[in-house]
Amino acid sequence: MPHVSRYRAACSAIGRAVVFATLMFASAGLHAASGKATDEAFAALLSMPGAEPEEGRWIFPVPEDFKPESAQESESEPESESESESGQVSEAASEAELIAYLAKKKKAGADFNAYRHYGTLLHHAIRAGFTATAVWLLENGADPNKSRYENALALSLRYQRDDLARLLQERYGLKTTPVKKVVYPHDIDPTTLPAKNLSASDIEMARKIFQSTAWGMRDYAKSDSTRKRVKQWTTFVSRLPSGAYVKLMDDDSALASLVTMHADSAAELDKALADLPPKLVKRRAGAACRCTHRGWQQPEERIFAVD
Repeated sequence: MPHVSRYRAACSAIGRAVVFATLMFASAGLHAASGKATDEAFAALLSMPGAEPEEGRWIFPVPEDFKPESAQESESEPESESESESGQVSEAASEAELIAYLAKKKKAGADFNAYRHYGTLLHHAIRAGFTATAVWLLENGADPNKSRYENALALSLRYQRDDLARLLQERYGLKTTPVKKVVYPHDIDPTTLPAKNLSASDIEMARKIFQSTAWGMRDYAKSDSTRKRVKQWTTFVSRLPSGAYVKLMDDDSALASLVTMHADSAAELDKALADLPPKLVKRRAGAACRCTHRGWQQPEERIFAVD
């Protein structure tokens, strides 16, 4: 009967829709779980003694399920030579506990080739001198060629991890390449840019410098280096013709940087926005807010190289 056929067809369609929706939700759940596992793997490694950044500190919650007892013991100052020797053993034990934790996160779906805080887990292990961890990561799927600029071998040579460099060359076939000078925007004084005749590349560089300065204001506002960069940026902006400043700020990330820099003071933010055409602010506001929300996810993009 026709109505029976239509009923069966409808039921079949509903069934397919339910299966599809179930698969979609399951996929989303797995993706969220793997993302969390990845974040926790990075947080555990970067919370280890020796993995601190060169300036400031990492800003993230340390996983509640990662609290190596040996790491806590090694933080206390040794009182004798024997205790100093046991401290060295504790450091090795801490790394063993880190590896065990990373193994658990691998089972939970952690991505060992993801980028966080200027590098992959392998990059951070090399930088921190965690050779055993680096070797374990290599044996468990970390890509030694993964790089936004320097691969695992280049980092090993830069930080003088000779044993690891030899392993990467002999077992993984990596070869040395001529090293270029890496320049970070926060190392550049914006006042060296030609204020009156900004080229397109000058504007791009200025925006990167501004973004880096705003980043420093957000997390390291009281540091001398941040104060110095803010002063340099203020001097640079004061020398710009009004048209050049508007052109510089007519960009989503630039407006996001402006919001970030003055986030602690509504009055200062209003004053800063008042220097820009209302139409520009209105046009860029939505995108700038989205940039502000996600703006520091991939700081590697702010790195460039010069010969």
